[in-house]
Amino acid sequence: LIFETPANYSIAAPIPSLPPTIHAGDSEVITFYVNVLADSESGSDYIGAQLTGTNAKTTLSISDLVDYSVPSDKRGEWIIQDQPKLVLEQIIASETVYLDQVGVGVFLKVRNDGEATAKWDLWNGTEIIENISLGTYLNQSPDGVPDPSPPFLLAGGQTATVRFNIDISPLSATGTAEVKAVIFYRDANNNNDYACYDPASTNWTIRAGVLQTFRGPPQFDPPYEEQASSFNLGDFKVYAKAYNLQPNRDFRLRWYPPVGDPIAQFTFTNSSGVALGSLPLSTDTDLLGNWSVRVTRITNEIPLCETSFEVVEPASLSVELKLPPSVTIGQTFVATMTFINNGGSRIDTASASSLTIDNPIAAYDSGPTPAMTTVPGKGTANITWNYTADTTTGNFSLTGRGYGVDSNDLRDLISDYDTSAPCVVQNPPQLNMHYVSLGQNVVFNNQQNISVDVGVSNTGEASAWITAADIEFSLGDYSLTLASPALPFLLQPGSPAVLNFLVDVAPTNAVGGDVTVTASYTAIDANWPESTPVTVSLTATETWELKLPVGYCSAYLSMTPEQYTFNAGQIVYAEYANLTPEDSLRLLYMTANKEAADADPVVGQFEVADDGTLQNSYQLPESITGPWKTELHDISGKSGTLADEANPLGRQFFTIQNPGSISSTMSFVPDEIEENEYVSLVMTVSNNVADGSTIKDIVPSLPLKYLNSSGTLVLDSGPVPASATLPAGSTATFTWTFIADENTGADGYLQMIATATGKDGNLPDLDPQQATSSTCISTNQLRIYYRNLDYTPSLLDFGNMICGDSKLVVSGQVNNLGSTKLTRVTWSKGFFISELLDEIHPSNLTLHPLSGFEVPIIAPKYTLASGVMQIPYNQPAGTYLATTTVFEDMMNPAYNGFLDVG
Repeated sequence: LIFETPANYSIAAPIPSLPPTIHAGDSEVITFYVNVLADSESGSDYIGAQLTGTNAKTTLSISDLVDYSVPSDKRGEWIIQDQPKLVLEQIIASETVYLDQVGVGVFLKVRNDGEATAKWDLWNGTEIIENISLGTYLNQSPDGVPDPSPPFLLAGGQTATVRFNIDISPLSATGTAEVKAVIFYRDANNNNDYACYDPASTNWTIRAGVLQTFRGPPQFDPPYEEQASSFNLGDFKVYAKAYNLQPNRDFRLRWYPPVGDPIAQFTFTNSSGVALGSLPLSTDTDLLGNWSVRVTRITNEIPLCETSFEVVEPASLSVELKLPPSVTIGQTFVATMTFINNGGSRIDTASASSLTIDNPIAAYDSGPTPAMTTVPGKGTANITWNYTADTTTGNFSLTGRGYGVDSNDLRDLISDYDTSAPCVVQNPPQLNMHYVSLGQNVVFNNQQNISVDVGVSNTGEASAWITAADIEFSLGDYSLTLASPALPFLLQPGSPAVLNFLVDVAPTNAVGGDVTVTASYTAIDANWPESTPVTVSLTATETWELKLPVGYCSAYLSMTPEQYTFNAGQIVYAEYANLTPEDSLRLLYMTANKEAADADPVVGQFEVADDGTLQNSYQLPESITGPWKTELHDISGKSGTLADEANPLGRQFFTIQNPGSISSTMSFVPDEIEENEYVSLVMTVSNNVADGSTIKDIVPSLPLKYLNSSGTLVLDSGPVPASATLPAGSTATFTWTFIADENTGADGYLQMIATATGKDGNLPDLDPQQATSSTCISTNQLRIYYRNLDYTPSLLDFGNMICGDSKLVVSGQVNNLGSTKLTRVTWSKGFFISELLDEIHPSNLTLHPLSGFEVPIIAPKYTLASGVMQIPYNQPAGTYLATTTVFEDMMNPAYNGFLDVG
């Protein structure tokens, strides 16, 4: 081969291989394969050939050399081209698109800046919807080009504009999106692959339909101006207006009532994308409740825009006037009118009439506040006035009525008159203190629980709240508590009360002598909490003598810690200090109400130690409980008789109690749960021994599964609290929280066992009788249910159907395979898809029972199911298959629509 223009070629050996033999009269085609190398220059080149050989007879050389002057010498020509190079010059599309819009045009303007022709597969070599920044899109296709089709050819230097049609999904996100494209193409000469990623783009805005409801004539004229979401039951209309829909297109306006089938109406959009519709109401109470309305395509129920409204009973107005049951002369008080709306419509501009007074013993100050108010449907609102009681006592009441406007239909509303219950105007409280009863004429350092009673009364008309009470002492240090009543305490007229204080004498008083005791209490007018508190005080007519010898009691020989409650039969240690060394004294133990002369037993006569202390122990009787005391007395002469029976040298009180014990019960709350749910196990521990000791440091053991129980619980937390202390007559609860890890089966149950252990607070730590415990088994049986279901048969076959056809198939059942009733079984329907990827929307299949149905646990343990299939008009032919899930939606009360069991 001979090339005229120098270029870079790679020429393979000719075929057939040389030298061939050509007989006279024959011809031979010799083929050369030439590779045009990448560094060749583009342009035209001429191809010539020359041939040399040998005559088979004469063996002489023969040839046909190139000589283009000879007409018989032919040469070929070809053009060497650079690769194609597509440039995306521009993307053109509408600035606004709409949900569910079909066939949106996207125009790609493409230029081939290369020399070779580009082969562009429009169906498979163009990515647009994959390169749109926002939204969901369906069915991209080149306009008017069947599939399959030959590639689109674009020669070097040419420009072409190709339209692609894109469908906007009805479920797409909305907003502004950037539209870009990627093109894949081939070199028509050598089929090498190339791609165009040029940055050309445009923007469009996906507009969501907006649907609003409005009121209309006769109260609101013209319609479609007074937006509303509440409408009265009766002869009214609900007007609906949709915006931002695809212009000049037919749609369906579908109204979904609280009960019953939806109501479908034809509607269409104008050139601005606005569609209108209305729904007449009536007095049928089935219309009451929450409605939804949506705009959809004609062939399905997918909402392009949706809103909701409620149909309610008309507003109904009544009022109730209220006064305080009692007030005090001079007190400013509030009168309240409550507006009550028993209807569902809101009441606007609610106001009150002038109020009339039946007995002018209170003066008007201000009001009404506010002058007008709004009363929600099925709700209330208040308006108030201020009055001041004058100087006359008696009964006082008000009468009035209310006004308002029904916000839905503009009806004027007037209530009946209402008269308040009487308010009693009273004289203020008159507080008194009558006596201070000391109970003891001699007290000693460290003496505990000395009872002091204070008599009080109220001789006025208004009650009074006692908010504070106190006792002051002229000599010595003391601590006290108000044992009864609990504060604040209502001191009513004509009902005297006793304030009981328990006083403890400090152990460190250094100066003794007569003590004056003064009691006081503070109270406020119960009618008038803002009134000035009043304090009343009184000094006791008697005094007590504070003596310095100090007495202690303990359960320990070391006298540490001190203790003043003991069990019957327990050893009590008593010690007195601040005594005169070497004095001979007698120590007595007796019930608190006995005098020294009647003391039994008499422990004996003892000598005071050099440090001024005297200590002794005594084993308490087994059968006597209640307040006891020890007393220390001087003796006279050798006979050892008490020198002064009425005046001990020392005294200390303590209490004998029965040994406390604990009992316990335990139960699950609730006693029926499902796997992975939480359950509480509650142990109740009681100390019910009459006059019993306090049980302290009560700690429960970890509950264990009881014999023959099934199922498994995993501890999540507890016990709460970790420990408790129980005085006699009290209870405590310990709570554990568990998670159900394994079910108890169809007929099984779970019980648990645990022990609570505590210490008798009266006994020394080393006393073997101090520990007390109680073991209990859960009184109720916990059942852990499990849920499972299936659907049989697995195929719901509608057979052959035609467009517009509807068919019912009853051939299935939902089976309950668990251990409890299924309460909210739900269908999740998929799209029907054909072998050609055509689709039928799930809304065309209706499954019965509707979602939310039950499947029993008792026989037959299944619920029959059926399906109704509706084929849309103009649906492409094919075999369609969809996958539908049936499941139990257990997210009560807010069902989440996700598969929980199924």
